[in-house]
Amino acid sequence: EAVKNNGLALQYCSNELKESSIIVLEAVKNNGLALEYCSNELKGNRRIVYEAVKNNGRALRFSLIQPQPPPSIISSLFDSLHSRIFTAAAEGEEEEEEGEGEERRVISDYDIAYEAVNNRGSALLYVSDKLKNNSNIVLQAVKTCGWVLRETSDKLKNNYNIVMEAVTQNGCALEYASDELKTNHDIVLEAVKQNGLALEYASD
Repeated sequence: EAVKNNGLALQYCSNELKESSIIVLEAVKNNGLALEYCSNELKGNRRIVYEAVKNNGRALRFSLIQPQPPPSIISSLFDSLHSRIFTAAAEGEEEEEEGEGEERRVISDYDIAYEAVNNRGSALLYVSDKLKNNSNIVLQAVKTCGWVLRETSDKLKNNYNIVMEAVTQNGCALEYASDELKTNHDIVLEAVKQNGLALEYASD
């Protein structure tokens, strides 16, 4: 009952309860960061990690999910259904990094990565290179954390829709756009509207 009201109360539970998927699931539904306190086995449980990052994208840093299995297994699981993290700045300033000295865990599971960046765009730092270059994942990420545009491929830095979303959230994300889009009137205008300092990144 305690973890239903305060997921972080899981840290004070016995090891037996930290190994209970039922208890841990309730905890992460209340507060995704409770994932830190469950057993390592459950940190690798896809349903639990999915619910955790759905609640708080930052929980992705605690996931121990192994490399992605074949798609058929992923579908079955969901039918039943890290360096550092950055915090978003409302004013469009570059975010402050967390977790110094931590080993970054790479997530290659599309569904979990999507939920994580949907909740917190900076979770893009914890996904695989393949997913960092997935237009759907990146588009969702830049909506809440524009500067993560710098983590993507040159191809996506030249994607009009992605860059527009990025500069709308953080004008200074224009710095990471392609040279071509730095000359695009609409994108530059949107970036400067969000943050006047973005003008220094525009090209003639």
